[in-house]
Amino acid sequence: MKACRLLYMIIFFLKECLLVAAQESNPSELSIEQLAEHEQFISDDDGDIQQYQYLLKNPLDLNRASAEELHVFSFLHEIHIMYLLKHRSIHGDLISIYELQAIPYWDETIIRLILPYVYIGNASLRRKEWKERWTHGDQIILAGTTMSCSNDPMKQKEMLRYPGGPERVFVRYKYQYKNLLQYGVLAEKDPGEAWFKGVQQKGFDFYSAHMVLRNLGKFKTIVLGDYHINLGQGLLIWQSMAFRKSSEPMLIKRQGAILRPYHSSGEFAFHRGVGITTGYRSWSLTGFASSRNYSSIIYSDTIDNRNYFSSINASGLHRTISEQQAKGALRCITSGGNLSFDRSNFHVGLNLIGHDFGLVWQQKQDKLYNLFAFGGNQYTNISLDASYTYKNLHLFSEWVMHRFRSSAMLAGMMISLDQRVDMSLLVRDMSRGYQSHFGNAFTESTFPSNEKGAYAGLSIRPRHGWRVDLYADLYQFPWLRYRVDAPSHGRDYMCQVSYSVRRRAQLYLRIRDEEKLYNDPMSGLNLKDGLVAARKISWRAQMEWQYNRSWMIRNRVEVLALRQGHGMRQSGFICFLDAFYKPMMKPYSLNVRFQYFEADSYDSRVYAYENDVLYQFSVPAFYGNGYRAYLNGKIVLSKSIRFWFRLSRTWTGNIKETEVKGQIQWLLAGKT
Repeated sequence: MKACRLLYMIIFFLKECLLVAAQESNPSELSIEQLAEHEQFISDDDGDIQQYQYLLKNPLDLNRASAEELHVFSFLHEIHIMYLLKHRSIHGDLISIYELQAIPYWDETIIRLILPYVYIGNASLRRKEWKERWTHGDQIILAGTTMSCSNDPMKQKEMLRYPGGPERVFVRYKYQYKNLLQYGVLAEKDPGEAWFKGVQQKGFDFYSAHMVLRNLGKFKTIVLGDYHINLGQGLLIWQSMAFRKSSEPMLIKRQGAILRPYHSSGEFAFHRGVGITTGYRSWSLTGFASSRNYSSIIYSDTIDNRNYFSSINASGLHRTISEQQAKGALRCITSGGNLSFDRSNFHVGLNLIGHDFGLVWQQKQDKLYNLFAFGGNQYTNISLDASYTYKNLHLFSEWVMHRFRSSAMLAGMMISLDQRVDMSLLVRDMSRGYQSHFGNAFTESTFPSNEKGAYAGLSIRPRHGWRVDLYADLYQFPWLRYRVDAPSHGRDYMCQVSYSVRRRAQLYLRIRDEEKLYNDPMSGLNLKDGLVAARKISWRAQMEWQYNRSWMIRNRVEVLALRQGHGMRQSGFICFLDAFYKPMMKPYSLNVRFQYFEADSYDSRVYAYENDVLYQFSVPAFYGNGYRAYLNGKIVLSKSIRFWFRLSRTWTGNIKETEVKGQIQWLLAGKT
């Protein structure tokens, strides 16, 4: 990749961007994109997307919305929520949506983001009858299939090993009345899994069901079937989607309901059983119990006369004989609860959770970095979390004990220094012996263990249309890690400058600089001197342009440079053009992308968020040299039936990979 060619492309791109205008980017897309870069795996949890889609047709009444209901909006900070609730308590119900401009720290960006999902209600017009929960809700059936094919001989040979076809199939039924009642079922099979034959005589590989009822007198929430558990700041457990470092520096706090129904196709991050939340005045008590089977390879140790497992398979794939044998082989019983005290600006909660794997013990590989890993068949974690808001300052923290021996701590602060300046700070300290199978806190590592760090973020809006977002994260790992045979450290910096023009345009420029230590691939010594730094710098420019009411254009150019020890250098590059067409008063809409990418290896891969059919998204990694194109479409066939389709193809050298998706939604009852 020649530097002059990249320079000309970037100059041309920036020139075009300055001549046009674009719509604001979806902050969730950018956060999911960076989450994929960090995690390299994102679960199939589409619960947040379903919730946003539901609120588009059934907006939330801002005059009756609780703090818990407002937490669904990831772009709202605790300070925004507190000032809204305070405004309602002092001045009474909002009269008009325009009154939001009078609430401190509710700027134009926040109001524009929340407007599609809320309304100002009139108390005299609200329905309160119990039976309406069961008769006036939305009933939806959603079914879809995905077919993939490739001319790669290795992939073709691999598919022949599987007992099932290459298609993915799912069916979902869901009933929902506001946030008061929801129930549904889901069935799904993955590519390669058998279907109504062989070991899958009962049809689908995965089944899920759920029901949730809210506001039943003293019972705030009752959830049955499959559900998420979210406690504190994720040091114990957090199963709903949660972001780490992103272009939104203020998104550092975990916020959401403790119990949340699960209705997605992912087969790992949920519990199965019952959960109940009850309350009296400022106190609330939550209890939950779950018993479910996970996929894991179980092996026997004849010396200890015990059964062991090393890890839990989170992929949800059950195609080969070994994957079928591992399916449901590990039973885990989980129980625990939460006791909380809440006031308008203060919260404190005591959290408890225990896991029991029965007669099966966990045993990691005999590696030095696993010296402090969990070993056993049961453990209990307990934590204390708290938050406090004073004017424009919000503080939060969680402290947790593992087996009453190892500990972990996280504390953060969000403050609005001015109407145009917000700042966030977060420190964390997780001992090397702390373990949590379902922890998902704001950390650099996948799991909250063996890490210390400090994060600082700043969001500045110097004048109308301009925004500058920055963060810096410094961290260290006191003990060894996979591929890092000594204590190590790292850093991560990001700066993004955005410019919006009259709601119709946005251009943003971003630079990110990250450095970590790894084992030296050129050295066979597992010593500290054998660690080398891997520094990755990426430059991105993106533009969105709302050409008219029907057309929107998006363009991106990104360059990545990777420098590893001993002068090893790699690079990555991606550019794409999106076009969105949604004609007024027409029963169809289209979205097309054309993309070029090149990367020297998997280490220098680049990512790009991709739009998909309803409730779905993808963030594939690209490496090698090739092209990609896809077409998404939506057709309204009738008042109650909608159809989505997706065609995509990737060319990498002589390899061609094609994917076809189809999805149909049937609205049995409710709003269209």
